[in-house]
Amino acid sequence: MFPFLPLSLCFWESDEDFPASLQILTDKNILDYMHYETLMFAITHMFNRLKEECEEGR
Repeated sequence: MFPFLPLSLCFWESDEDFPASLQILTDKNILDYMHYETLMFAITHMFNRLKEECEEGR
């Protein structure tokens, strides 16, 4: 998200034994730098950007 504040997405596709899974991982101190509502806005913005990029790549 910011150079000093990493955000990671971990996605696992489904298979015959497990459903698909997505985890959003942040630094454990992220709420020291931003309010939780701001964090949710940033994550939503990131998902929207990813969606736009996927749609452009089609």
